[in-house]
Amino acid sequence: MDKLIKSIKELSKTPRGKGILFFAFYLVFFAFVFLFINLTDSTLTYGDDYERSSSSNINLDYIFTNNFSFKYDVNLDNNIYSYIGAKKDEEETIKFNNLEYYRNSNLFYINNNNIWVETSNPYKYGEYFDTLNIKKILENSYYVSKTVYETGDYSFNYAISSNTLNSILYGINTDYDEVPNEIVITADKDRNVNKISFNLDSLCKNNKICNYGLKINLEYDLFGEIADIINHLNPIFDRVYFNFVI
Repeated sequence: MDKLIKSIKELSKTPRGKGILFFAFYLVFFAFVFLFINLTDSTLTYGDDYERSSSSNINLDYIFTNNFSFKYDVNLDNNIYSYIGAKKDEEETIKFNNLEYYRNSNLFYINNNNIWVETSNPYKYGEYFDTLNIKKILENSYYVSKTVYETGDYSFNYAISSNTLNSILYGINTDYDEVPNEIVITADKDRNVNKISFNLDSLCKNNKICNYGLKINLEYDLFGEIADIINHLNPIFDRVYFNFVI
């Protein structure tokens, strides 16, 4: 160490030596910055690293069992579309715009004076409600940060590009240079997820499907408590009863 200090003092006495010391200082400085960035980036979760790096942070199992009550809100250019209901496996009961809907797999039916008639899908951007799609989205998102509240609840922030969403949801290849879309996952003190919020402003503007923005909030409750949803197409029932009341 003494030899090093002596050498630095000797170099500092000449213009050439001062130049050498200048470049040596910045070489060490940038090496430190590079190392710091690499260590910081290692805390982020990218693509396939999602489950390895953050599965201990949140538990999505309850959602993936497809047995829960729900409230889905879609805000498209400040127009709100709200859906409440219950889901068990491939069946759902839905209330939207004061109308009752029943879903069986990919078919939708509407209650028309107690007669169930096949109808079009009432969901706007329902691809974001699908649990398999949610899994794909999160597996291809990267972790940004988390917040722990005084109640013990958590919120986890993720980001995902519009290019990735277009690829995994719509089979479209795009190359947007953009600010990523945001995902906020809310979990209870046991880290069981009960809410997922998508801020898709970047996606909807790049895809030219909105003027201002697109936000989707998914709230879940009553995990595992939904008994059989009555099949409305079964003629033996003259009235429909749910264990879940909308």
